[in-house]
Amino acid sequence: MKPEAFHIQNKSIDKDAARSVKDTLEGPTFFWFYYNYVDYPPCKSFKLYNEIIKDSNLVHRSFLNYLLMIKPILMKLTPHKKIHSAACQLLTNTPEPIKYPVTSHKPNTKVGIFFANTNNGGVSLENGKIINSVHNRLIYFSSELSYNLITPTDEKIFTSVIVNYE
Repeated sequence: MKPEAFHIQNKSIDKDAARSVKDTLEGPTFFWFYYNYVDYPPCKSFKLYNEIIKDSNLVHRSFLNYLLMIKPILMKLTPHKKIHSAACQLLTNTPEPIKYPVTSHKPNTKVGIFFANTNNGGVSLENGKIINSVHNRLIYFSSELSYNLITPTDEKIFTSVIVNYE
């Protein structure tokens, strides 16, 4: 895959599996952890996250159900030899869109982003392309292509699953 290339799959996983991801991430029992974006410019928003896989290992056995929940997403990222990381992300609504850079991927790998809900937030790629968050959309590209997550202005939250793999 060329570094500037990206791919989009709409209706990427079974609709029941996609609904399960959405309902779980938006539900009251999902373990969200606060990421201190507020103390870093241009922050006017909150980011919550839960890293399920880190350094190719399950972060905690209590996250096994989350791993099973995202398994259909992981199966779409084929062929893959190794999952380096998988994390659920939640950005809150802002009056104006704010772009937050994501720089934590291993070099010379791939990135897959699954959009769990529909809103006008999404991903801005370094090549200028903006991909809006549409429920059950999966995008993937080289980790050499820089990108930003964009906060939503129309809905309360933007939820996604970000996977770094090779």
